[in-house]
Amino acid sequence: MSAPLTQDLIKEQVDAESYRRGVPYFERGAITRARRSGRIVRALCEGSRPEPYRVRAELGPGTILHAYCSCPVGASGQCKHVAATLLALLHTPHIFHEVEDLSLALATCSPARLGAMLTYALGRFPELEIVLEMTLPVDPVRHEQVDEQLYREQARDIMREVASHHGAASQAVDALRPLLILARGFASRGEYHACLQIVGALLHEVCAQHHTWHDGDGFLGSFAAQLLSEHIQPALAKDLPAQARHRALDALALVASATSAQLPGEQAARHILSLTLEEEERDLLAAQLRHHAPPGQQDSWLLLQLESRDLDDQAYAMRCRALGREDAWVQHLLERERVEEALAVTSAAEDAHVLALANAFVERGLGELVEAVVRQRYALRGELALLSWLGEQYAARGEHALALSTALACFYRAPALSSLHAVRQAARPLAQWEVLRPSALATLRERGEWEVLLRAYLEEGDFDGAFEALEVARQHGRVSAAEWVDVQAELAERARHTHPEQATALLEALAEQLIKKRSLANFKRAAELLAMAYQLRMSAGEEAQWGARLEELHARYGRFQGLREALKAVGLLP
Repeated sequence: MSAPLTQDLIKEQVDAESYRRGVPYFERGAITRARRSGRIVRALCEGSRPEPYRVRAELGPGTILHAYCSCPVGASGQCKHVAATLLALLHTPHIFHEVEDLSLALATCSPARLGAMLTYALGRFPELEIVLEMTLPVDPVRHEQVDEQLYREQARDIMREVASHHGAASQAVDALRPLLILARGFASRGEYHACLQIVGALLHEVCAQHHTWHDGDGFLGSFAAQLLSEHIQPALAKDLPAQARHRALDALALVASATSAQLPGEQAARHILSLTLEEEERDLLAAQLRHHAPPGQQDSWLLLQLESRDLDDQAYAMRCRALGREDAWVQHLLERERVEEALAVTSAAEDAHVLALANAFVERGLGELVEAVVRQRYALRGELALLSWLGEQYAARGEHALALSTALACFYRAPALSSLHAVRQAARPLAQWEVLRPSALATLRERGEWEVLLRAYLEEGDFDGAFEALEVARQHGRVSAAEWVDVQAELAERARHTHPEQATALLEALAEQLIKKRSLANFKRAAELLAMAYQLRMSAGEEAQWGARLEELHARYGRFQGLREALKAVGLLP
């Protein structure tokens, strides 16, 4: 290895939360099949699905050059599974068996050995016979030789094969990645048309089948986003031949027309609108969007933008209204300096649209012109969002007294953390926060907003006030809701150095509360909290008290297998 791996390097690679969550994975031995080829390390990490996640990392001199995990958030190499793998490499390097790099091993194989290996692979997996027909990034390539349909069939077969499996979406993405590697190979040779045909085939199949898949973790969406950012968008920045550029635009249109939250349709749409397109390309994109759009959804905001130059004012206004985008019509008018017409549209708009239209004025530096419309609507409706918007405009102009009075009116009408933040922010330029703070916190007490009060104390680091608010909330029976677990855990973690006894008691009480609710997720969270309590007990020299506490929990809940496994995972049970 070029330079020693350190804990600091690992923390730089993953965020603090992923590092913290990766430690238990490493400690319980979740890393298997660990291999090292020079500065490349690979391993499997047992996670929440039956099949382990695949982790890969490349180390350089004093740095981690690249990391990847097959989990939903692992594309950037910043997940807990990457953290666990790197911790295993740091602390238990002997489990990483040195192996020859795969590409080097294949390059040194004799033709006879390669032939024997391929014959075995085809015998084991007959469906791979299609590979013999595929154009690969070692072949001389002409555009007409690359059969996109062949790649689509391969992607379709892969998705069909795993469709009924547990964790099908993640398995499909793993199985599709070899096709992506082929695309990268063509791109590295400057064969962008062939690369884009493979990427387009992948996107076609992902978009065609995503609506029939259960993909709550967003594997398919992450994969589509990777295809867009790694291949489609960079390709469009190059001086491509027209045929390749049209292929890339078609792929963008395909994803932009996707209606599922699992796929990055809005991302693709934003990128299309940022492009400088020839008139022919705009027309082509519009036709492609109409072709790919689901039945009954033949119009869209993106399509309207692409076709806007061919529409007169009346047609443009009608389509804006049909799409619920009156803000676009107002922007259209403001771009043409038809301010009075834009104000008239805003004044007549439905309540739900007023602020979106007002923001169109603000974006063009005309916020003061529309304030009268918003004030009039607030006088009629009394909606808090309108008053809050006015306060933001006053603050932006430096009218601090007006901004503060507006923020106070919002807070006293609806005491919440966001409105408390607004008061604090508006009061500071006038040096009034310390004067107003006692009254604001008293209002939260009077209204019984105990969670808001507790979070306010937490933000200020006032742990005495936070524990007091928590106790009063308990007395009022207000701490049973699920969201209270998070705020109490945060209080215990942040106060552990200054209030270790209270933090320990709170962690143990929270853990028992979660255990009583059962479920694997609650057991895991309870185990994490108990691991923190254990550390506090040990720091205080309370080993005997911890042993007694653990025995008590075991006597009450030891029958829960899930709890025992969770406690083992964090090292609290052998």
